[in-house]
Order: sequence, then C-alpha cells, then structure tokens
Amino acid sequence: MTYLEQLRSNIGAEIGRRGLTYQAAAEALGISKGTFSAKLHGRVQRSSRASFRLDELMRLARWLGVPFSTLVAGFDEAELLEDELVSAS
Repeated sequence: MTYLEQLRSNIGAEIGRRGLTYQAAAEALGISKGTFSAKLHGRVQRSSRASFRLDELMRLARWLGVPFSTLVAGFDEAELLEDELVSAS
C-alpha cells in the first residue's frame, strides 16, 4: 500500500466509523462533495487538488475528533512511489 492509499483508507475508515458522510466532510473542508470524493478515491490526476493538502488534513482531523497521527497511521510501512513524489511537488 502506498502513502496516498494508506491516507485515503484511514480517512475513509474514520468517516465510516463515525457514521458521517462525504458531504459533511466536504463542507467541513469548504470543498464540494465531488472534489472530496475525487481526492478520497484518487480520481483527480496531476493537479494541485489531486490529494489532500496539509491544512485540509489538519481540519479533517479536528472535525473527526482524532489526532492528526490517526490519519497518517501506517505510513512507516507504506511504500513511496515515484508518482507520489511528482504529484506532491
């Protein structure tokens, strides 16, 4: 599993665990449901909106009521792919 896959999995799990919706998460971040869903499922390619920004992750953690570390749990075991480095720059 890559970093982005791990991140997306963690976010989805926390939203599901609390019985929340993508619409509510999107509203908490000030983005559309479609954009949130695309970020969560990796459907936006080669764009600044392709992945969650750090400020969005911090807001999401606060909104979910979890430490930031919960969203990035498992990164030590995740694989960093070259594509992730390119999309992050």
